[in-house]
Amino acid sequence: TDASKMAMSRLAAQLDRWGFPLIDCQLETDHLLSLGAEHMRRRQFVKEVERLVKGPEPSWQLDDDLRGSIDHLPRTLLLKADG
Repeated sequence: TDASKMAMSRLAAQLDRWGFPLIDCQLETDHLLSLGAEHMRRRQFVKEVERLVKGPEPSWQLDDDLRGSIDHLPRTLLLKADG
């Protein structure tokens, strides 16, 4: 399914709103490059992470418009949530 793509899209949107300049993709693939990923040398990555961890921590709550609705949850999750 495309569920992981949708989740990643919403996460990337929220991280952008919080001003996060990086998502550590771990692997450089043609697919990620086609989505806008860029290669970063390890030394540069470590320096950037050291700088970023000194910044303020976000709320870690998705903005309302990125949360989606309960109508989009799989039936199995709805059943578990109801008890």
